[in-house]
Amino acid sequence: MFLLATTISGATLELAHQRHDLPNDAQTGTLTLAARLGQSHIDELYSYALWLDRVAIGVIVSAVIIGPPPLVFKGHSLGLLAGLPLLFIYLAALWDTIVRVRSGIRVDPHYGERTTTDRILHDILPNLFVPVFLLARLAWDSPIFLLALVWFLAWRLWLSHSR
Repeated sequence: MFLLATTISGATLELAHQRHDLPNDAQTGTLTLAARLGQSHIDELYSYALWLDRVAIGVIVSAVIIGPPPLVFKGHSLGLLAGLPLLFIYLAALWDTIVRVRSGIRVDPHYGERTTTDRILHDILPNLFVPVFLLARLAWDSPIFLLALVWFLAWRLWLSHSR
């Protein structure tokens, strides 16, 4: 499931790049998929790919909440409660996107005007919140995974911004 979702996300990002680069590719005669399809067809394909990407992210969020064994705290199972904030963030960001699209606003989270919602839905949620959630679940069961959690957070939050 992770492989399929990340493949969909990667393909969507590649379509975004080709769509963005279409004028340059057409000018130089580079026969990318976007150049062969033309602007209107690549726009339509990209729109469908973005929705497929959003659904794939939702499937991943659902899988990481439902899939692992429930967290146990002082003998009580927390069940799905631990994953509710993750689900709420996904649903709120998805709802905001739906409202903007239905209002006629063109949403391009990769090369357009990126809102906080776009960043959360297409970047922060799948690339930060889901891995942190999974690493925290592992660390809850085995404290050795705290090292991996701290390293990931340092890499993602501090090292990636220090360039």
